[in-house]
Amino acid sequence: MRFRDAGARVSWWGPGDHPLKYVSGLEQHFGVARLDPMASLAKALEASGADRVVPTDDLAAWMLHGVAERNPELGARIELSLGRRAQFGVLRSRAQVLALARELGIATPRATALGSAEEAEALGKSWPMPVVMKSDGSNGGHGVLFAQKAEELAAAWHSLRRQPTRMAAWKRLLVNGDEVALLDAEALSKIEISAQEFIPGIPANAMFACDKGRVLAGIQVRVEVAQNATGASSIVRRMYDARIADAGKVLASALGLSGFFGLD
Repeated sequence: MRFRDAGARVSWWGPGDHPLKYVSGLEQHFGVARLDPMASLAKALEASGADRVVPTDDLAAWMLHGVAERNPELGARIELSLGRRAQFGVLRSRAQVLALARELGIATPRATALGSAEEAEALGKSWPMPVVMKSDGSNGGHGVLFAQKAEELAAAWHSLRRQPTRMAAWKRLLVNGDEVALLDAEALSKIEISAQEFIPGIPANAMFACDKGRVLAGIQVRVEVAQNATGASSIVRRMYDARIADAGKVLASALGLSGFFGLD
């Protein structure tokens, strides 16, 4: 709506039942090809002639990474929208982003990627408890577990690694009408599980808009009420902390980011 009101021509690609269908003044809706969503996204980018593309969740961003790899002719447009293609792999990994942040002098919790339940179990011998376990590609508080005791780490790893089967994805597609079910299953099969040191405090998050590594604007909020300990926030209060603003600027510059990105 903001882009539309600023005079931009706005089209959108996504499932037909998405809330964007109720926004007036948008030019075109490009539907999802259920058997090959990524191909239909590439066709939408070509047909719309859009200068920029804005993903509205992590899965959409991952899809654009894939489109850039499969369709070199669209790569420049996607890089203009998201940032340097060489950094796409880093952006999909919580552990790699945190490692980079530490190298840049940003205060972060200790974190490590866990390739197996055995690695998770071994972590309990050297890390203080509790430990926060997270799966890449998750949002809204999903894909986050607290392991209170060392013996819970392996079970938490298995729980986060357990993804819907291909048969379940087909059920979501055919019965529930989930148009991105097959792609969702493919993307989630490649997720990475990471462990993070638990830092007590009040959750906060920030959103930044940037262009070629330069932050143009940002907003920060602290969580007043959430659905549960790891769930999505339902009431937030605007705030400002210079350290958070600086962290956004430093990361955006190091990664050459464009578009929108968020920090928890």
